[in-house]
Amino acid sequence: MMPTRTLLLLVGLGFAATLTTQAQTLHRINADGTGDFTNITTALADVSVTAGDTLIVEHAASTYDVTGVTVNKAVKIFGTGYFIPDNDCTQANQQVSKTGPITITADNAIIGGLQTSKVFVNANYVRVMRNNIKQYLGLGNTGNVTSVMVQQNFIEGSTDSVLVSVVNCSNFVITNNFIQNLSVSGTAINTRVLTGNGLILNNSFHGQPNCEFHNATVQNNIFENSEFYASASGGVDASTAVSVSNNLSYGTFLNSDWGQALSSTNWPDTGYCYILIGVTRDGRYQLSSTWNSNPAANGGADGRDIGPFGGSYPYVLSGMPPLPSVALYSGSATGTQSGGTTSTVKGKSRR
Repeated sequence: MMPTRTLLLLVGLGFAATLTTQAQTLHRINADGTGDFTNITTALADVSVTAGDTLIVEHAASTYDVTGVTVNKAVKIFGTGYFIPDNDCTQANQQVSKTGPITITADNAIIGGLQTSKVFVNANYVRVMRNNIKQYLGLGNTGNVTSVMVQQNFIEGSTDSVLVSVVNCSNFVITNNFIQNLSVSGTAINTRVLTGNGLILNNSFHGQPNCEFHNATVQNNIFENSEFYASASGGVDASTAVSVSNNLSYGTFLNSDWGQALSSTNWPDTGYCYILIGVTRDGRYQLSSTWNSNPAANGGADGRDIGPFGGSYPYVLSGMPPLPSVALYSGSATGTQSGGTTSTVKGKSRR
């Protein structure tokens, strides 16, 4: 059995987490061998890791579980976030937590703050939050699942197939994500909802490939090029049984197919309602405040902003997980016997 930590941790200038005696156990995963485990698979196989525990996947130059990991326990797995150098107050150490494909088979599991290639959700009441997913996200690939929440992720990759696929999931929520399929293939699809029902809220859909939605409420989203139609078009079938309201698009399909007024006539000549100066990879998609009549500002059905930074779960820059972290560290490299050394540590707590 590997040792665990239940007190304050300052790990590699990355995480700082305090657990009370009532909290579940926290386990450190570090590729260099200084943690409790060196990879996620080994941690999940250990009897000391039980339902409700938290696994902290620390920064590393290498990729954890390159061939893939199956999350078969109801644990919370948090990495360091992504795009660390881009935004202020992220992590003092700028390496990230990269993993191979992740398959979730345990109900009530949570993953967040990871950079990964693919995620397969084949369990109920799962939360996929604040991850950088580069190739594929699928819900219910092996059978019906229910109550899966996909929130605040940056999903961007190039696939000639489907980037985000709801294969068979009831009561799903896809909210406050940035989703872009970079492929220009005629077979490519951005996001497809097949069997199931749920909510598609406050996302930003980008790229040439279009979307296909069924049995869903589509609300408060921004469609920059990627679209969805009431008739088959652009390599996708018609979207059916959708409730469409308070979305914004660069093209006119919202008006022509769904009777919405918020379309290209509300956009400036540049076609953007975002901040385009001083950009970071995800920060650039915050709404621009320089327009006096930005249709996305307070334009949602809830009276809040349309897009990933609005709604009930505003997008978190760099995918920082809901844990305290060491955001800044500075210190002298040498000291004296009488005076010691000096250092400054800045922590930041997130929800």
